Amino acid sequence: METLLRTDPEKYGYQAGLSRLQRFLSKIQYDWSLRDYIGRKVFEGGYVRLQPNIFSSSLTERLFHACCSLDYVEARRAAEHRRKLLSGEVDDTAYNRRMAEPQFRLVQEANVIHVDFLWSLHCFNPRPFRAIEIYRRVWEEADLDLLEDEPDMQPVPRTPMPAPLWMKLPGGRFGTAYDGLTDTLPLMTYFDGQADPRASRSLKTGESSSVVVAFEEEDELTVEEDTASWIIWHEYDGLRQRIADGEFTPTTAAQYLLRYGTVRISKGKGAVYHRLAQRGQTFSRLGIGDRVSLPELVASRRFKILSDSAYRQVVARKLRGQIKKFRFWACVAACVQLHVHNKTALGERILTLLEGEREQQQGAIQAKLKAGMMDAVLTLCNQRLRVKENTNQPEEFRYYRAVRARFMRHLSECLKPENGGVIRDVIWELRVLSSAHGTTKTGFYYVDSNRPTAKGLLNRLLMRMVKQVV
Repeated sequence: METLLRTDPEKYGYQAGLSRLQRFLSKIQYDWSLRDYIGRKVFEGGYVRLQPNIFSSSLTERLFHACCSLDYVEARRAAEHRRKLLSGEVDDTAYNRRMAEPQFRLVQEANVIHVDFLWSLHCFNPRPFRAIEIYRRVWEEADLDLLEDEPDMQPVPRTPMPAPLWMKLPGGRFGTAYDGLTDTLPLMTYFDGQADPRASRSLKTGESSSVVVAFEEEDELTVEEDTASWIIWHEYDGLRQRIADGEFTPTTAAQYLLRYGTVRISKGKGAVYHRLAQRGQTFSRLGIGDRVSLPELVASRRFKILSDSAYRQVVARKLRGQIKKFRFWACVAACVQLHVHNKTALGERILTLLEGEREQQQGAIQAKLKAGMMDAVLTLCNQRLRVKENTNQPEEFRYYRAVRARFMRHLSECLKPENGGVIRDVIWELRVLSSAHGTTKTGFYYVDSNRPTAKGLLNRLLMRMVKQVV
């Protein structure tokens, strides 16, 4: 590219900005101070690695600004060339017609939304929608960054990557039950909102599940181009003041774009993006980020930070302790198996206790299933009666279908062989509720206030479940 610019600057002059960007990147390639240094994984003992990796958030922001600026300059050059072509100042040739159009576009509107989503997900900037803000400043106010300081910069010599440091993460892990992509809005504003996929999603996170913002999925992460343009040039006008007032957190943009359907994530990757958001929010709360340099973080003494050799010693001690613990419990397990095999008094006692624990666990599971089944039946009856009174409201029918689907899921779970007693208990309680003299209050308004009609519905559901059991 440099050769082309020197040999024919008039023909290839439009590439000068691209060449400057390339030189800028080559000069800072080994400047470790311009790198993000916080690792993404929690290692043994709850430590996070501190070592230069990707470009820092401030540098990434500047590079994005520069790319948008180059697009703007190229668009202005093409517009001026087109004006000259139409006015006859330049000849009407194939070359001039081609040069009357922009020769490159580094940042499309879909790219702006994609960048904003990733910045928000990782909490790179305390202000959400920062990429849209920069993009609008460039194209509306001609606020440009053309890397004018690049000619005066000296290339940073190639040096080995610094040895890692290890920081003890408070709590030893990322995330809580209320961060990441967790969305409490459906739970606060929509009855049973967690059960409606249009309002929220449920993700398996370790041993528990989290209700997160509703999102759509594709084979890979995609951005809807028309919606992206609408958000940049229309929706952002309403968001700008709310951002300035501090109403939003850094992750708001990611949740907004997912809920809006502008960004669709890869299938099966919801939990991954949730953990990434948790990581970014954890560091944001702790005040850790590449805007605070690594030497400053070490000097602050706010966190326990070890050298690489010291951390290896900590891990070695921990592994030795785990080996000793494993040996102890292996001996205990072998001793238990020996007593059980020889049918000693201790072995019989152990078997009795284990059987009691299994029965307690199964009883707790069945009690939970029974409560869920009764709730599903009564909710279905209540919603059916409600639909009859609100026949002109389509949202009531949609909710009724969701409730009916949940009832069928509970019914299929209760019909499993290991849960046979649950369905019989539910049938018995429904017979009591639907009997001629049943007066028990259920807590469901439409069921309690329309007892004769409700009994008919309960009887039909009862017959359906009896047929399933038989």
